[in-house]
Amino acid sequence: MIVNKNSIYISRIFSDLILINISFVFSAVIAQSFDILINRNYMFILLLLLNIIWFVNTNLSGFYSDFFSRSFSFQFFNILKGVLIQVVITLLFIFLVKENLLQETLLYCMDYY
Repeated sequence: MIVNKNSIYISRIFSDLILINISFVFSAVIAQSFDILINRNYMFILLLLLNIIWFVNTNLSGFYSDFFSRSFSFQFFNILKGVLIQVVITLLFIFLVKENLLQETLLYCMDYY
């Protein structure tokens, strides 16, 4: 069976973006109530920013090209780099918009260790 490479690429990107969105909403609801999340529109700007950064990062690094021909360690470190970029952007965004709830949690974690 011949499968179109473009459809495989789109399905991989789409599934990754869906997982990013689900994990973002899930973690935001755990950190604060759903009503607070809905009232703070800038958190959805962060979500959009994270989706765009993931898309650009994976395209620039060639993450989805020849997915099965690369070694596991190479793919693992590519995923790790992408996640690290997401975490750094998220932390910068949180401190720039002065999100009180998440800022206090992060400072508490840094103080604890």
